[in-house]
Amino acid sequence: MNDPLDIRAATPPTALVSGLFDVAWNKFKEKPWELIGLFFLIGLVGGLNNVNFQGGGGSGGGQGQFPQFDGAEDPQLWIWIATTVGTVMVLGTLFGFVMMFITVPARTGGALFWLRHLRDQDPDFGCALHPLQRFLPLVFTHMLAGVFISIGYMLCIIPGLILTYGLCMLTYVMIDHDLKYMDAIKATWKLTDGYKFSLFGLSILVSLIVFAGMLAMCVGVFVASPVVGGMWAAAYTRLARPGNFYMQWQDSGKFIDFAV
Repeated sequence: MNDPLDIRAATPPTALVSGLFDVAWNKFKEKPWELIGLFFLIGLVGGLNNVNFQGGGGSGGGQGQFPQFDGAEDPQLWIWIATTVGTVMVLGTLFGFVMMFITVPARTGGALFWLRHLRDQDPDFGCALHPLQRFLPLVFTHMLAGVFISIGYMLCIIPGLILTYGLCMLTYVMIDHDLKYMDAIKATWKLTDGYKFSLFGLSILVSLIVFAGMLAMCVGVFVASPVVGGMWAAAYTRLARPGNFYMQWQDSGKFIDFAV
């Protein structure tokens, strides 16, 4: 009996990363302005995650703005430090989760555009909004994966890295094969089995490409970012058999769906 969570291609690649840049670059040249514009918008949305909230001090700089302690041996000092650090970590985590309601659909739109482009399915800007029809499952599944990855990094860096690259194809699996929550996570984990080190190598390669784009007076980033997105999508298409579930969204007549 076929396993519905086994979406591996019939002939998995022996060299996953080889030639990915050429594939992405050649497809990029077919729709350069659409991809540059789309990934520029995605970059703006993603940048919201890096906003730093800083309290504005009064111009008078009066006394009492900072608690006073009797040296490093004062237990109240360490209580204050622990409380402050804990509060910042909790607020930062909550902010990150809230921002996922914006960043996950945006990045999924880029992934969907590239999947359709690689499969010659005539993508346009409108198709990048189609993931909103699976809005809550996308966000909540990525939150769940984020919890697993965070636990891995808390245990040790190595488990965190393994989980990061074991689940890095989650977005593609969800939109391509109509999977969500634990089924999507399990299917993604099975898909990347044996390829985590190759995906780690891919992440280093794309980082170098983006860095090279930054060296070109940062203008090259506008080209490097969509090409990098294409490389990840091309890696997925080599690993997984096509599901094309996302094609159903273009005829659904819905803009956004809050069903879970």
